[in-house]
Amino acid sequence: MLPDSIWTFIFGTLAVLSFAFIVFGSYEMYKSKKRCRTFLYQLNSIIDKAEVSVCRINAKRIAIAPEYEDESDLYIIELGENEVLHLWDAQYNLKKKFPCLDFDIYGEEFSMLTGRQIYPLSGKVEPLQISSRAKWNFMKEHEIAEHLEIEKVSFDALLEKYTSCA
Repeated sequence: MLPDSIWTFIFGTLAVLSFAFIVFGSYEMYKSKKRCRTFLYQLNSIIDKAEVSVCRINAKRIAIAPEYEDESDLYIIELGENEVLHLWDAQYNLKKKFPCLDFDIYGEEFSMLTGRQIYPLSGKVEPLQISSRAKWNFMKEHEIAEHLEIEKVSFDALLEKYTSCA
């Protein structure tokens, strides 16, 4: 027969583990339900408004600067004369049908729910290439544009700045 101290140890350990499982399990369920409620609230607010903010882009040319370290891919899009849009692919979900010349950009609220900010409207095109090292060096020397920032600069002049940093 085993001494009482062994049984106390075994049942005490089981009690502690069971308590931890019950407490942390219920807490995780609470967090999951709260996350689902927040998601449903946001979804219902979009449905109630019955509109999604969309910006249609008709680009002339596109250049891509691939990821070098951990900064993600950068798409530089020529919108018009001396107007350039910077688009960062931080979620790495644009590779299939993007880059293209015609696309929609959804508002932040909708894109957070769906996980998609860009919707291609035309066929995929081959972008101009900027070396990843040139982008990395450019980022060290100059202030880089934010995601979806429009800059008043010539597309060719901006590409020349990037390639000069290689």
